[in-house]
Amino acid sequence: MGNLFKDLSVDIKQDYLNVDNTVAISSEGSIFKVGDTVYHEGSEIVGEVGIIEKLYWDKDTCDVMAKTDKGIGRISFLYTK
Repeated sequence: MGNLFKDLSVDIKQDYLNVDNTVAISSEGSIFKVGDTVYHEGSEIVGEVGIIEKLYWDKDTCDVMAKTDKGIGRISFLYTK
């Protein structure tokens, strides 16, 4: 099936958060849910993982954010293996 997000036009690509804040989809098409183990691009500790505790919408920056047990990051900078 491939990655459907790669074929979307740029003006449609954005982060999404479901209504109960338990699942988010990054503009790149990665799906995250509360409880997932994730890596953060740019972490000072190579291979460090965090567990998503909360997903939320940051009204000031208009970003979908993930609070992990290691800190807070925009979902576009998270990835799983």
